[in-house]
Amino acid sequence: MSSININRIVQLCSLLIISSLCLTSTSAAVTENDSLTVQRDQFKQARKNLRLGNIDEFRRLASGLKDYPLYPYLRYDYLRPRLHKVPKAEVREFLNNYSSSPLDKRLRREWLRRLARQGRWQDFIADYRDVNDTKLNCQYVSARLQQQSADDEVLEQAKKLWLTGESRPAECDPAFEKLYASVVMNDKLIWQRIQLAMEAGKPRLAAFLARRLNTSDQTLVTVWQEIRRNPARALNDKRLQQPHLMSGEIISYGLQRLARQNFKQAQKKWMAFEHSAQLNDTQRARILRALALGAVRHDAPDMLSWLDKVPVQALDDRLHRVRLSSALQQEDWAALLRWTQEDLPNIPNPLRWQYWQARALESTGDNASALSKYQQLSEHRDYYGFMASDRLGIGYRMNYQPSQFSQQQLDAMRQRPGIARAYELHHLGDNYDARREWHHLLKSLQPEEMEIASVLAHDWGWYDRAIITLGKAKAYDDLERRFPLPWQGTILKYAKSRNLPASFVYSIIRSESAFMEDARSPKGALGLMQLMPATGKQTAKQIKVKLARSHDLMKADKNIPIGTAYMRQMLDRFDGNLAMAAGAYNAGPHRVKSWQPKEACLPAEIWVEMVPFTETRRYIRRALFYSAIYEWRMKLEIMPLESKLVAIPATGTAPKKMGCTFKQPDLYGQL
Repeated sequence: MSSININRIVQLCSLLIISSLCLTSTSAAVTENDSLTVQRDQFKQARKNLRLGNIDEFRRLASGLKDYPLYPYLRYDYLRPRLHKVPKAEVREFLNNYSSSPLDKRLRREWLRRLARQGRWQDFIADYRDVNDTKLNCQYVSARLQQQSADDEVLEQAKKLWLTGESRPAECDPAFEKLYASVVMNDKLIWQRIQLAMEAGKPRLAAFLARRLNTSDQTLVTVWQEIRRNPARALNDKRLQQPHLMSGEIISYGLQRLARQNFKQAQKKWMAFEHSAQLNDTQRARILRALALGAVRHDAPDMLSWLDKVPVQALDDRLHRVRLSSALQQEDWAALLRWTQEDLPNIPNPLRWQYWQARALESTGDNASALSKYQQLSEHRDYYGFMASDRLGIGYRMNYQPSQFSQQQLDAMRQRPGIARAYELHHLGDNYDARREWHHLLKSLQPEEMEIASVLAHDWGWYDRAIITLGKAKAYDDLERRFPLPWQGTILKYAKSRNLPASFVYSIIRSESAFMEDARSPKGALGLMQLMPATGKQTAKQIKVKLARSHDLMKADKNIPIGTAYMRQMLDRFDGNLAMAAGAYNAGPHRVKSWQPKEACLPAEIWVEMVPFTETRRYIRRALFYSAIYEWRMKLEIMPLESKLVAIPATGTAPKKMGCTFKQPDLYGQL
């Protein structure tokens, strides 16, 4: 036989072997998928039979699902309403077997409540774990304190429960009585809780606690309560001049409260107390902080000098923001430069501070230093990094770095019980439990493991979990997964019909819901574009879209057409100004109108910083910043943020009528 024929035979044999292996592999995959489909149907049937009370049929179906990821949910569904009659060992078996699941905390909480009602304290102590329930925590500490073996650690737990500005439930009383009778309790600790109660706005709790103090101290608590009601009058009380552990705190409390109510009166009172021996440096710093905020709130002409007086230890994010907006409002670039050049620890959002330092340098004539700052900032993929790039007239740095993991790493993560449960719940449409499983799982993962999990979530089309998980992992450079493009056909269709930039629509959805189709905010906003039911209903009527019920807003095919129509209304209302429209979409058009300058145009970048609502301020920046990223994702021309930040007109006028234009300087040309 010729060598050619032999080679041909070898090739044919190889093809047959490969084909056989492929068929076997495909057959195995099909069998596995079919098996999973059967298990899912069986799981649904088991739950249905349990609801109908067909326990024997439930048990038969459940017995065949022990290797199915959601088997723990069947056990939970069975045990939860039967804790009064199932054996203790059966409950403990569940708690031991599924301690890594959020079901553990849910069942344990109910089990502990039952044991407490029955007075089974030994079982209660044995099965207790912290389940974020104050009553149960107190009952555990009380039960432990009844034991002869109770130690100082248990008293410290009781102290931690007691030391709060809020009232505690009656279940805490036995533990607190033990605490009061112990050497741990003293007047200093009681005063500490009274202070917490007053700061939390709970004067009745403060009065209740004061009963354990001597008569003289009780009268001082009464003075404190009078200060809460009328600080200007009560601060004259001579008892505050007498040396006492709490005099300084009470004076500080009163001046801070008065500064919010009446800055001029607070200013006068501060002159009387400024050198009081009762005040320490920390209390003085808090008072000066409150006076500075009061000066700004009441628009005092010398507000900037008051902001200058705040000591470093009293500076926080709010003070930084107020300093920034006040300096911009009064166009005092020298003050802003001075504040941004201070050596301050732990500045939140340092890129914001660096950008405005660069702007202050530029505005005070130090273009060389400004240029250097802008160049540093332009390396960052951030709102302020993009703004710095615009000042320089250069393109944006996206710094894209995809998350890349081996198939082995992905498979290992996929096989984790928590991941498997979350996936199955998500697949079955049980989004609430699916998200709860995912959230619980993240607590046990390291950053790299979170990143691996995010890849799986993205591949499943579970975009909101992928986005949230990448954020927790601080894996900010995987732009394809952090800024996905789902519902592209629908979004492009309605963006075009409403004459909206599709990138802006995507940025709003990303900001509002992170692509959680069934998102529901605490205020009641619904769906991808977070529409309030009344707004959704009114807009749907205007565009003749049938909206049978508010719940339909949690479906993309309803939410997107209605949301884009409402967005178009906001843009029309504010003459196409994206910053104002984004602010109106978030906070409402009436608020945005009230934030317009009263007399003259204002550069939009300055106006954004002066928006009084923190959430809205951040929202506007995100909407503009994300729109640039989505232009990059959609392979469109990236429009500079400066072109989107159209100047803000004065109240009652439109930008075009006012001629609101602010030309960017050519820094390279100046140097």
